[in-house]
Amino acid sequence: MTEAITFKFKFLNSEGHEDSFLAKKGALSPEGLVLGDESLPIEALGKASLHSKKYILLALNSSDEAVSIGLAVTKGRAADLVRAMNALSSARLAKHYREAVQESGEGGVFRFARCPYCRATINLSELPHSDQTACGYCDRLFSPENKAVAAEADFCLCEHCGYYGRVQARTMFYFYFLLVIWGFQSDELTACSVCAQKKNGWMVLANLLFIIGLPNALYQWGRCLRAIEFDRSAFGGLEKANQLAEKGKVDEAVVYYDRLTRHLGLAGGVHYNKGRALLLHQRAEEAVPALEQALSECSNYFPSLQLLLDAYEQCGRHEQLAGLKKRYGLDVAPPAEQA
Repeated sequence: MTEAITFKFKFLNSEGHEDSFLAKKGALSPEGLVLGDESLPIEALGKASLHSKKYILLALNSSDEAVSIGLAVTKGRAADLVRAMNALSSARLAKHYREAVQESGEGGVFRFARCPYCRATINLSELPHSDQTACGYCDRLFSPENKAVAAEADFCLCEHCGYYGRVQARTMFYFYFLLVIWGFQSDELTACSVCAQKKNGWMVLANLLFIIGLPNALYQWGRCLRAIEFDRSAFGGLEKANQLAEKGKVDEAVVYYDRLTRHLGLAGGVHYNKGRALLLHQRAEEAVPALEQALSECSNYFPSLQLLLDAYEQCGRHEQLAGLKKRYGLDVAPPAEQA
């Protein structure tokens, strides 16, 4: 990125509402982010995330406490702005880290990858090597070009159910008419097909009485049904398995997960789903191999790491728990003193 990206925006208050009537001017360049009369260096920018197409939540790097600001982009493409923010800030962080390890005489420790979907730079230094990589900015997994499968970019963790699935934005539309009073409500839901189908089921029922909103409700419900039951991509059956796991039919879900891992080759997200489903249904011993394989295929997939730590704890595998914490530089509790 060489030229500045210009845009107009309004700040969001603590309740998520726009705090002014008039928009301010903003600009993003390799030197920093200008927001009206305020300027922030690139080093101050943390992760930026996009919500409902035009809202940006930007974390700021602060040594004291977690700080973030909210922006409503009124002119310009918010999605492009988020990608550019994350690409610039992550590259600057990686550069500073490399300079620090080189000064300490450990330059060979530095290792990074660039996400093909959002162009963020991911620091993999001091982590075990693996074929897949998780991007902490767009929350997607990516494989080497010679091992990547089609549709991989469509899948990430769903913030509603916590499973790895096809996460997409869907329009939620409600229309009502009561004699002389009428109105509508429209919103955007970003979720996997399983979670979206639940919401869309209620949307169909809510629009059934007044008809006008029904076509969109049926269309969105049909999209989810097709994605779950008739997916013909390389990930076909994944969201069906997630749906079965959500219903408590874990053994049936495991059949789908195992079938996918056999033909996908690299499937850190699928192994994670299998381990999560088993762990949530009190089958920690069975979950351990799936979660270990998830980390083996994608060593920086931290949702798998957290679940594996929990599984080791539940199984009483204290030596493996301590070894895993040490490998990832986590705090390891000292052994209890003998009485």
